[in-house]
Amino acid sequence: MANWTFDFIVSFCWKFVPETKGKHLEDIQAYFQEKVDKKNEASA
Repeated sequence: MANWTFDFIVSFCWKFVPETKGKHLEDIQAYFQEKVDKKNEASA
């Protein structure tokens, strides 16, 4: 059971969490801000 749970968590993170190694915090913030802005435009 624990192995399956761990595999699920790792798979989820691998797919949905962007690579941030070597990036500045400002770049990461801009990436997520773009996603929020696009979502807000779509719902408006």
